[in-house]
Amino acid sequence: MKGFEDATRIVNAANQTNIRPLSQNFFSPLQIVPSYPGPSHGGRLPATVTTHNPESFLRESAAAALVYFPGDIDRTFWEVLNVDHAKLLRNAVLWAPMNLRP
Repeated sequence: MKGFEDATRIVNAANQTNIRPLSQNFFSPLQIVPSYPGPSHGGRLPATVTTHNPESFLRESAAAALVYFPGDIDRTFWEVLNVDHAKLLRNAVLWAPMNLRP
């Protein structure tokens, strides 16, 4: 999560797939917060989030480190060039090899 110390939200991917992992061996540091109208729509606040809706899955084992985004964060970055998307992709690429164990 390097570079997101002050971030309160990140724009989501354009397309999203709702998935649930088969095992609980995943860590999910990001979650999707449902869309809500902004201040121009009467200043309504977002609904309270009651369930964890993962935006990323991380898993490490002796043989591999896995980062999975259930949305097209790479395509969305390519289209809108959002700096936060670039940070997410960069961090994922740098994290995985660091967590491989010889």
